[in-house]
Amino acid sequence: MIKKFIFKHIEIYRKIIRFLLVGSMSTGIDFCIYIILSNVTNLIFSKFVSTTIACIISLVVNKNWTFKYKEGMNFMLIFKYSISQICNITCNVAINTVVYNLTQERFIAFIAATLCAMTLNFLLQKCYVFRTKVY
Repeated sequence: MIKKFIFKHIEIYRKIIRFLLVGSMSTGIDFCIYIILSNVTNLIFSKFVSTTIACIISLVVNKNWTFKYKEGMNFMLIFKYSISQICNITCNVAINTVVYNLTQERFIAFIAATLCAMTLNFLLQKCYVFRTKVY
């Protein structure tokens, strides 16, 4: 019983660590695209595009590595992921916009938006998108 409890918690921590690594990679991609685009176009469009590209990369890596989701890419998975990412992108863009309007600092706005959206994103992916059926 104790062994099962320990292994369950180790697996949860492993998922969190993997999610953070994938998120770090995706955030780096997000940040680079955001900075480049925000120098030539408006802030909201820049953040929307950069976050969308990072989300697509994240889907593939999290499905196969973080959550080890065995089912293939299918309509329902893509639909559920799309719903979770609409929530994620909305949260990310809204917080980025509000914080930027308050501080006029792109970096601070980016960090605040990323931290909030990252927490929401993990919970949605773990509990909704990649949840395995329990029989």
